[in-house]
Amino acid sequence: MSKRPFIPPDKPRSWVIMIISNLMGLAAGALGFIASWLDVPLLLEVSRFLLIACVVIGLLAGVVFVTGALTGRYKGLEARAWQDQVW
Repeated sequence: MSKRPFIPPDKPRSWVIMIISNLMGLAAGALGFIASWLDVPLLLEVSRFLLIACVVIGLLAGVVFVTGALTGRYKGLEARAWQDQVW
């Protein structure tokens, strides 16, 4: 078994939040597809809300990440604990 953490310590927080939000959005979309196929309206609405929330969070984190990357904030980024990592 690998001892590597799921969240990489050498990436900015905005990148990590963007990736995790996108992965959760994929899961919410798949859940919505299944709910639509099984004709479960309440589950469909919940998954739709989750998908929209994930997209909004992912877009905001992506904007922060791209802005930081373009301004050079992430040059020479070192592995740090989550609390100490830059946005």
